Parts: sequence; C-alpha cells; structure tokens
Amino acid sequence: MENYPNYPLRNEKNMRTMLAAAKKAYGARDMLRVRTKEKTVRGIGAGEFLSDMDALGNALLGLGLADAHIAVIGPTSYEWLLTYYAVQCGVGVIVPIDKELPDGEIANILADSGARALVFSGEYADTMENIRGGLAAVKYYIDMRAEKNGGNTLSFRGLIREAKDCGYEQREIDENAMSALLYTSGTTGKSKGVMLTQKNILSASEGGLSLLDLGQVCMSVLPVHHSFESTHGITMMIQNGTTICINDSLRHFMENLQLFKPDMIFLVPLFVEMMHRKIWQNAEANGQAEALRALVEKSNAELRAGEDNRGR
Repeated sequence: MENYPNYPLRNEKNMRTMLAAAKKAYGARDMLRVRTKEKTVRGIGAGEFLSDMDALGNALLGLGLADAHIAVIGPTSYEWLLTYYAVQCGVGVIVPIDKELPDGEIANILADSGARALVFSGEYADTMENIRGGLAAVKYYIDMRAEKNGGNTLSFRGLIREAKDCGYEQREIDENAMSALLYTSGTTGKSKGVMLTQKNILSASEGGLSLLDLGQVCMSVLPVHHSFESTHGITMMIQNGTTICINDSLRHFMENLQLFKPDMIFLVPLFVEMMHRKIWQNAEANGQAEALRALVEKSNAELRAGEDNRGR
C-alpha cells in the first residue's frame, strides 16, 4: 500500500505482537469505523482499541478466568472484536458462536466447549435467560450493551471502566497452543469444535496478504464468527493497514455502503446475487431500468476497448 509504508505486517509471533505493531504503524489513522445511533461514523484508532482490550483482559482475569474458555455471541461489533482479541491476547481460549443458532444449540456448544463465561450482545438477553438454568459451568454472563450490572449479568462497559491491573499484559502467549475453538455448522450432526492456534490464524492471514491486492478501506459484512471473516476480514486487514468499517446489520447494508464508502468487501455469491436482483428491482420500480441497461452496455463496450470507467 503506497500510502502506508509500514505495512503489511508479517511474521508476527502472536496476536499481541501483531496488534502492538499495528498501533505503531497505524499512527493517527482509524483502525476501525463504526456506525453510531445518529447514523454518523465514529473512528477508532489502534491505541484506543488496545487500551480497551487491555482493560477488558485485566477485568476477565480479575473474575478468575485465567486460561478459561470464554464464548462470544452477537453481530459484528466493536465489543465483539474486543472480546475476540482480549481473550486470545492473555486470558484463555475464545469460543465464537453463530448468532443464528437456536437456543438449544447455543446451549449445547456452551456445554461442549466448557465455557466458563459468555459475552453476548444485548438482543440475546432472552436467550440467556432461557438457557442459563441448565449451564452450571458458565459462571459469568456479560452483556455488551448494559451500562451497569443487573441481576446475574455483568456490564461489559462496567468491566472496562473498573478494571484493575491483574498482570494481563505480562501473560505469556503460546502461539502453538489452542487459542480459538470454532464450531462447525453441524450439517452432518451436532456442531463439532475445531481447534485453532494463533500460529494457524496468523499464517492464514499472512497467506492472504501474499496473494491479494487489498484496499485502504474495507467493510466487514460476513458473519464474524466464521474463520474466514475473523481471519481474513479482520486480522488480515489489520495486518495490511486497512481501515475496517463494521456493517452492524444486513438491514443497513446499502446505507452503510454509502456511509463508509469502502473500496473493498468480501462477499459470498448468494449475497452478490441478492444485491444484483435488488438493484434491478429498484430500477424497474423507479422506471430507470432502460437507462441502467444502456449504461451497462456502454460500460461493457468500454471494457472491451480497454477502458474502465466504472469507478467514476
């Protein structure tokens, strides 16, 4: 990336060294961007991210969760990413859970993984109430959205605000030990846990760096609990120096495209087909289908002649 001479980051030993190097290389630029309630953009630098991550890591250690399996569930968010990296950078093993699963399957994964804590997005509060009675091993439920503790639930923000130094930053990280436990879709039976190390994740990320020409601003759209998105849509982008814009909901996808203006997105074919279909439906509904067809034909003719004006 010609404007970012310190990138891409390569040969990182573990997630913590990678993020520390990112802090130096990002400088004052945004590492992340999120959509606010007011539909504006809030930029988050690597320094702010690492400060919150260290606070969360210390808070989790303060709860007695050293070396524990800690699960996380919810849509892609700043809090989700903080949890993902904080756990791996000095607490224990992260267990990402598919937010679309039914309550019973979520409970099965929590039990099978041996999770001792669950960090969840606020909209899953009802699910937590439905399943917590049968999960004696899960000692802590942490709500990403709650401003203060309530009942049997801890506040994510409260943990960060009140964190005390518990030696998080001095914890040794074994890049060859299990760091993440990802569950399969369960198409041939119950979901099965796949063990990944930090060396696995960083090797896959750096493999992508060697093959792809990445942009300077991306938008994270695919489910972040999947290994592809968490590894290539997030970790690889951080290593590349790409600013990551978080698509908070598929309902907001088109709005967020206009809000963030990314120059690259990872998508799956089904999603692209859906977008294509919606574009044509809107054009037909607004009486602009003929004009759109003419523009497509003009663009295709220019491409055949070696001229590409699609981004203009």
